[in-house]
Formats: sequence, structure tokens, C-alpha cells
Amino acid sequence: MQAVPTPEEQNWLLERLAELIEARGEDSFLRNPIVQPTPEFFPDKWEFSHFGLDRVVRRLLQYAGLTDIDPIVESYVEAGPTFGTTLGSSRNHHQGTAGLFMGSRDGRYLFAFNEDALSDAEYMAGVMAHEVAHAYRAHHGLVVDDTDEEELLTDLTTIYLGTGILTANVSFTQRTERDLTSWTRTERRAGYLTPQGFVFALAAQLVARDLDQKDQRRLLKHLERDQRSMADIAAAELWERQETVIRSLRLERAGDGTERPLTDILLPLPDYGAPAVTVLSRPGPDARGEGDRHRLVDNEGQPVFRTPSSHASMYTVLGTLLGLGLLMLLSALGHPFAGWPGVIALIAGGALFGARRRYDKCSDPECSMLLPPGAVLCPRCRGSIIGTAATSTERMEAAEAWRRARRASRRTGEHPADGA
Repeated sequence: MQAVPTPEEQNWLLERLAELIEARGEDSFLRNPIVQPTPEFFPDKWEFSHFGLDRVVRRLLQYAGLTDIDPIVESYVEAGPTFGTTLGSSRNHHQGTAGLFMGSRDGRYLFAFNEDALSDAEYMAGVMAHEVAHAYRAHHGLVVDDTDEEELLTDLTTIYLGTGILTANVSFTQRTERDLTSWTRTERRAGYLTPQGFVFALAAQLVARDLDQKDQRRLLKHLERDQRSMADIAAAELWERQETVIRSLRLERAGDGTERPLTDILLPLPDYGAPAVTVLSRPGPDARGEGDRHRLVDNEGQPVFRTPSSHASMYTVLGTLLGLGLLMLLSALGHPFAGWPGVIALIAGGALFGARRRYDKCSDPECSMLLPPGAVLCPRCRGSIIGTAATSTERMEAAEAWRRARRASRRTGEHPADGA
């Protein structure tokens, strides 16, 4: 897997960070605390509720220096309902988001969270860090007209504000769980920058701050495993050209490694005004037909893959059950050992028969729709099928190449093929 962005992407990341530093000053970039997903940085009791998200959003606003903002935190439900794997977005047409910044109401900024989102505290902190960065950009007049570019710049703004570990972690997570019959690997992607883009920008920030190796390790240990590996490689490369990085970011000099103390930032929060909470309803894609109303996730405009699969596990279990039934029957007839060859044959036959019953399914674990041969769009989530990939590494690399081609096509006016 590619550990760092391409040279062109690296230049874009450093240039956009430099523009942000020029617009808002270098103090936040060099001295804001690097927020970690620990009780030290989020001292309030967590619960997945309006109250819990209100506390998280208010803390993130404090880190962003928006202490004069009194937020309203509401919730919404997707039509269906639906919930996907994309980080919260301010784009109203994007379904399956976990959180939203919805502008202002009566002089207060309105945030909302998806009631079907993951209830995990660290995940929601990363989601809302992106939304607070939207609010920061709106508050300071930094928003650009191009929606896709604005989302990328919002991700970079989280790095600038010190919440980059939170957003880098939710950009790609991988979990493996085991049930009675098999292992299940779940992948979740969020954000608009690639994981490599997030950790490269974060590594550039640490290098610009001139942090020693001990402090760097202390911070990077809070990254997800894959992001941590990428960050170690990116930081090692950037330390070798520290002066060039500082010049690219248009900083006068490197930082001195000091941060603003948390005691100056984490002020007491006001009492929670529960009666003000309402539940919003977001319009669903009803115009696309009755079947689309029940989609689990909307990946329209995003890449997905054919994941080769088979019924081997299912038929192995079925063969095992039949074999055990045969064994019990022969034992009851007084021939307890005669059934073992049949058990082995049934298990092996089930595995072989199932392995030959192959099919492709959508790579999004929230969708997993069976894909018809030749389809270029997933019938359920409407993701663009751009190829076949069995492993997470193959999917990440191919998706990143596809997104690079999309960005290049917008610059040249051409459009790469969505399907494969």
C-alpha cells in the first residue's frame, strides 16, 4: 500500500495549508493542542444522545477558538432510514452522513447528527470535528465555491485546528470480529482526504512544530494502526527536509514545541438546554424509485468494487450439520464409528460445492449487494463499480487512483469512466 501521497498531492496539501496559515495566522497551526481521543481532552461524560453530542461539539468549538458561538445540536433520520460510511458533510444532497453543519439559526450555529450513526465516542468526535471545521471556515469567510474542494479544505482545516488525529482516524478503520462460523472484517471509510493525505498533513504539522521524537511518538500512538504506519513513514521523510517543509508552509520559523495549556481552553460548559432539541427529517431519494428508498447506504458518485465471494462457508456448515446428523443416526443404530467417513465426505463435499458457487458482491460492507455481471453501478447503493478487488489494500489503492483521475479530469474538462 502506498504510504505517502504522490509528489503532486504533497505539493497540493502543503500549498493549501500554507494558504490557510496565511489567512488565519500560524499560531493555531503551531500552538493549538493536538487533540487526542482521551478523557483529558473530552472530560465530559459521553453518551450517544443530543446531550452527549452537545458536549462534544462545544469542546471542539473551544479548540477552534469559537467560544463565542452558542451551538444548537439537533438530530436527523435518513429516509429509509439509511446510513453510510461517509464522514459528515454540509452538502444537503449527500445521503448517509453521520453529522452535519447546517449553517446558522437566529445567530446560533446549527449542527445535527444522524440517529442511526455509530454510537462510538471516538468516531463521533472525528465526525463532528469535520463539521466544526465547516463552521470555522464559514465563520471566518474561508468557504470556496467548489463543493468538492471545500470538503477537502475542510479536512485540512481540522489539521490546522489541531483535531487532525480525530479525523485521520475515521478516514479509514478496519475491525475484525469472529462469530461461530467465520471471521468478519468490517471496513469503514470517512472523510474526503485519503488516509495518506490526512497523515501526511499531520506529519507536516509535527515537523513544523519541531517536536522531539518522544512527543511525536506520544501523539502518533493515538492513530489507527494503518494510519500510524503511514504517519511514521511520512514523518521520517519530512524530517529529512524540515527546512523545505517550513518554507513550503510559509512559516517564518519552526515552532518551539509548546502548546496552549488545556486549562486555558477547556472552560466550564453551560447547562444543557434539552427542551430546545428537535429531530430533523432529511428528504430521501424518492424520485429514483420505490426500491431505492430502502437502500442501506448511498454511494452515488463514489467508487465501489466487485468483491469475489463464494458460498463455501455456508455449504461447509450445511455439510457439517448433515454429517453430524448421519453420525447420530448411526450411533443410535449401534455403529458409532461407521459414520465418520461420511461426515468427512459431507463436510469436504459441502466446502467444494460451495466454493464453486461464486458470485461478486459490493465491497461496501454496509451494502454487500450481489452484483449482476456487467453492471457499472451497484443496484442498491448506486456506487460506481470501478473494478474487482479482493483485499482492502487493493481497494484503497484503486480508489485513490480513481479519485486522482477524477480531480485531474475536473481540471482538464474530461471525465474518466465510472465503471469497469
